[in-house]
Amino acid sequence: MEERFQEKLNSLPKELLPYKKNIEATKQIYIPIELKKAKDISLTTSKVGGYPYLPMDMEYPIGKDGVDLNFLAQINFAEMPPLQNYPTHGILQFYIDYKMNIDYDDALNSNIEVIYHETIEQSYQTQFPKLDEIREDEAYLSPIYNNCEFKMIFCSPEYEAVGYSDFRFDEIEITEDSARNAYYKDSLSSSGHKVGGYAFFAQADPREYKWDKLGDYTHLLFQLDSDDKNNIMWGDVGVGNFFIRPQDLKSRDFSKVLFNWDCY
Repeated sequence: MEERFQEKLNSLPKELLPYKKNIEATKQIYIPIELKKAKDISLTTSKVGGYPYLPMDMEYPIGKDGVDLNFLAQINFAEMPPLQNYPTHGILQFYIDYKMNIDYDDALNSNIEVIYHETIEQSYQTQFPKLDEIREDEAYLSPIYNNCEFKMIFCSPEYEAVGYSDFRFDEIEITEDSARNAYYKDSLSSSGHKVGGYAFFAQADPREYKWDKLGDYTHLLFQLDSDDKNNIMWGDVGVGNFFIRPQDLKSRDFSKVLFNWDCY
């Protein structure tokens, strides 16, 4: 892991070599995710799309507008390599507005739910009529085309440097335009499906221009990127990401999560 990161640093364009130490100082660990179509994906498996794990006595999640939400993805942490401060067991789920609406003026009040099931019960729901109903609505929108379902394959942990679009990018203190352009064009992108590390933004990081309210949402819970291979598309080649404050992550409080998606 460290060796691969150093190889990437050693192959930086010449314009970035004066900033190598500063870039290295921003490194964070993350878990890359690959998506794979598979048959008979369990309701407790880490997945994107499909149907969620829900205990028998739990109502299907409803949004702030009183309308049922769309199930986007879930992570079974027992299937993922351990990541500091993240759970090591249980299932974390992400539900979003079924029209893909988002409140950019009040990002913490968007119509989403992030639910953590600390324990997984032996018996759980297998029918989801409410989810089927919203997915048949003419107004239904989703980054996952044709209601496909993908199993998450967790790769080995990796290090990455701060992304060009992240609100902490200026910590590198790059002053030359040529170096900034090189950073943008280089392989230091923070795109892709992942848990942890730095997020990617097609437009702008909302934490940058709303620092007073969002600046402490520093931990990336989950990023689902556009993916041509698997017909996943946020608008015009965009990306969706979920953030949490470090103290909330440690205490397993997922009631306040920042969600953002944008596109080109």
